[in-house]
Amino acid sequence: MNMSDGMMERMGSMMGAMGLTWLLVIVLLVLGIAALVKLLFFAHCGIQSDG
Repeated sequence: MNMSDGMMERMGSMMGAMGLTWLLVIVLLVLGIAALVKLLFFAHCGIQSDG
């Protein structure tokens, strides 16, 4: 039974680590997309204001 308990604990810690990793990836993706949108938005605004 100790073996199964250890496996469960290992699986739990792995799941937690994966969750944190995915959270970080999602945050970076959102920030990157927001920066891209902001750049495109300001670029279009700049072009319109110049025109």
